[in-house]
Amino acid sequence: MSSPDISDYQAFLNAKAEKFKTSQELIDKVVEQATSEKPQSTERLIHGEVNEVYKITTEQGQNLILRISHATGERYAKEQWAIERSAEAGVPVPEIIDLTTIETEDGPRTFCLQKQIEGTPLDQMDSTLDTETKKQITIEGGSLLHKIHSVKTQRYGNIDDKGIGEFGTIQESLTEWSREPERLAEIAKSVGLKEEDMTRALQILEEIAKDYEYTESHLLHKDYSTKHFLVKDNHINGVIDFENSKAGDPIEEFARWHYYFNDEYPLEWLLEGYPDKSRINIPEFEKLMHAWRINFGLGVLDYYEQDNNTNGINHAKKELLKDLEYFS
Repeated sequence: MSSPDISDYQAFLNAKAEKFKTSQELIDKVVEQATSEKPQSTERLIHGEVNEVYKITTEQGQNLILRISHATGERYAKEQWAIERSAEAGVPVPEIIDLTTIETEDGPRTFCLQKQIEGTPLDQMDSTLDTETKKQITIEGGSLLHKIHSVKTQRYGNIDDKGIGEFGTIQESLTEWSREPERLAEIAKSVGLKEEDMTRALQILEEIAKDYEYTESHLLHKDYSTKHFLVKDNHINGVIDFENSKAGDPIEEFARWHYYFNDEYPLEWLLEGYPDKSRINIPEFEKLMHAWRINFGLGVLDYYEQDNNTNGINHAKKELLKDLEYFS
C-alpha cells in the first residue's frame, strides 16, 4: 500500500512552511541563551508538517537542530520524556539541550534545541539504495523499535510528560473516534465519502474492542517513519521526532508502518528485526492491525481535511475503503 506522491507531498510541505517563519533575531537569541554561542550559519529544513526546523552551526562549531512549535510546550515536554526513556533503552536519539517557550506578538512559540545526529533521512536515499540494503536497514529499524516498545507506560493513548496516557483502557483508545460522530459525518461530506462508511468504521472498531484483551502498555513512537531514520554508512545512526508518542499496543505501531510503507519497506522486514514475536504471532494480529489502521486513517482524514490537502485526502480515502473491505 503506497503513500501519496512524493513530489505532491513536498509541494504541500513547502506551502505549509511559508506560513510559519521565525525571525533570525529570535533564533539567534534562543541559541545564544542555551549555548553561550552565536549561530554562524542557519539552514531551514523542510521535511515535516508541524514544526519549523533549522540546522545550525555555532561559531565554535557545534552542530545543532532547532525545532520550533507555534504552540505551548506540551508536545515537546512529552517528547523529552519519550526520548530520555528511549535513550535509556539503547535507542540512538537526539540529546535535548534546551526546551523553552517564548511569548511573541503572534502567540507562543516553543523552541527545542538538540544536538545534531549525523545521517541522512532514509526517505531521501530511496533512489540510491538497492532492495537488499533497504531490507537490512528496515530489519535494523525493527530491532530499535522493539527497544522503544520495551519502555513501560501507564494507561493508553496520547501521553503526557510523565508517560501517562489519556485513556484508561485499550478499548477506549481504539474507539476514540466514537466520541466524534458529528465530525466524521462532516469529514465524509467534505471529502466525498458516504456517511455510511464512517458509521461502518465506528461499528468495526466497537466490535473489535469488545474482545480486545490487552492490559499492558508500551511506549509507541507513533510516527516511526523512513523520514525519521537518520542513516549513515547504511545503518541507522539516529531515530528522531518523538512528539506524537503514545502509550499502547505495539500492533498499533505496526499498523501505521503498514499504512504508509508496506510497498517499499514491507512490514515483514520490520517484523523480522523485531525480536519479541509475542504480539506478532497471535491469531488476531491481522484483524487488530486493520482495526488500528482504521483508527489511524480516521485521524489522517481529519488532519488532511482541515489542511485541505487533496493528495493526502485521496490516499486516506483509498486506504480506509481497503480496510472496510477487509472486514466485509
